[in-house]
Amino acid sequence: MTTLIRQARSNALKAVNTERINLYWQVGEYISRRIAATSWGEKTVDELAAYLIKGNNYRKVARVSFQYKSMMIKFVGTHAEYDKVDAATV
Repeated sequence: MTTLIRQARSNALKAVNTERINLYWQVGEYISRRIAATSWGEKTVDELAAYLIKGNNYRKVARVSFQYKSMMIKFVGTHAEYDKVDAATV
């Protein structure tokens, strides 16, 4: 029985991780389209941050590459969830 439970948990984590990676790609694609359509920095990051933070109800951890003009969202969660993670290792 415990093997079944462990396997189900593992499968669930893999599915969540797959969706998270898909989300990251979609966010990156969105940013790339916005950058191509406008000048870099022309409210693209401000609008995305406002959307993600949603009235300061959520926190995010992101990695920004100025060299590649990209940003990878590493974590989005409530303030309570954010308090439980180490932003340096997410």
